[in-house]
Amino acid sequence: MADCGRIDWTQFDEFDQDEADARVAVQTQCTKGPDIGKRILLSHDIRPLYLARKLGLRTYQIGDNWLRAREQSEAEKKAKKLQGEVDALKSREPQLEITLLPGSASVPSVRVRTLSDIERAELQKRIIRLNPIARQDRGGLHGISSHLEFDHTLERRHNFWQEKVVPNYIKDCERKLELNFGQVEIRFRIENVGHVPAEDLLIRLAASGGWVHERPVVAYPVGPHPPVPRTRDLSSMYAFRRSEAAVPGRHDFVVIEEPDRSSQIQIACQDFRHGYDHEYVFIGWVDPHADGLSIDVTVTASNLHGNVRRQLQITPEPIQRTFSELVNLETMRFREEPYAAELLSQELAKNNFNAVDVDGINWDKHF
Repeated sequence: MADCGRIDWTQFDEFDQDEADARVAVQTQCTKGPDIGKRILLSHDIRPLYLARKLGLRTYQIGDNWLRAREQSEAEKKAKKLQGEVDALKSREPQLEITLLPGSASVPSVRVRTLSDIERAELQKRIIRLNPIARQDRGGLHGISSHLEFDHTLERRHNFWQEKVVPNYIKDCERKLELNFGQVEIRFRIENVGHVPAEDLLIRLAASGGWVHERPVVAYPVGPHPPVPRTRDLSSMYAFRRSEAAVPGRHDFVVIEEPDRSSQIQIACQDFRHGYDHEYVFIGWVDPHADGLSIDVTVTASNLHGNVRRQLQITPEPIQRTFSELVNLETMRFREEPYAAELLSQELAKNNFNAVDVDGINWDKHF
């Protein structure tokens, strides 16, 4: 037992009697009864222990295990309840994982310097000179067969190409040439890793700072190809072709908005089963005059609260080039073929005509 009397604070100038920790330490020092060498100040707080040591007292810091569990406030209880409700909802939701990766770590991009008016005029003359109107042979006999094979629209279409199509290409030929560079394959993958199917799944990929397309694009320096003679035969005049589109199933992924050098892709699936995954590969083009290509993915489902989002940012540094550094002006061919042009040559050798898109190839399809 100890006798805790009144403290004479004049003897303790270094201590503040209005401070609770100071009063505890000084009271321990001034207590009558136990020898001062046997006194030990026990505390969980370090402040009174520090002050007691200044007085030469023995101290002992108590660990956290002696503390009573802290009671939750009403706000914390409410938050815990809400979290439980959210967890319960999530257990009834699909769990979707998304990956969005470029096929290459480096994306070469080229910015072509603007041509002068004189250079544009020279290019236009050279393109027209290199592509004269195709010759047509009527043959020795002028029967029905030769009449069907001779294309009477060729001259009119070639004049239109020469007077309208080529000048229109020349106005923007630097930008057309830039299309051959800055293209990268992008792989999108979605997986349902939970135990609940995703219902009415909708995937939206939005691009800015470039465009997205279903396959590589090549834009030849010579511009849109001139028209060629059209041939007909009697069998094709009476041919009737009927195609029936396959009806997608509930678990199939359907591209409802295809990329067409556009800024958006939309893919839907009625019932995305748990444990399944789906991949979609497309081409992204980085505009050398923008800050970079950004692909934002947003995934929603009717039984998913909120959405799942991911972003891919591709920011290459464009290289400055002149038109003549990329193109042989005598032949109007690439000095060094870009990837899309090389791929096109390889696929044409395999009779695969759908691997690469050629810019401007269909200008007179409905002419």
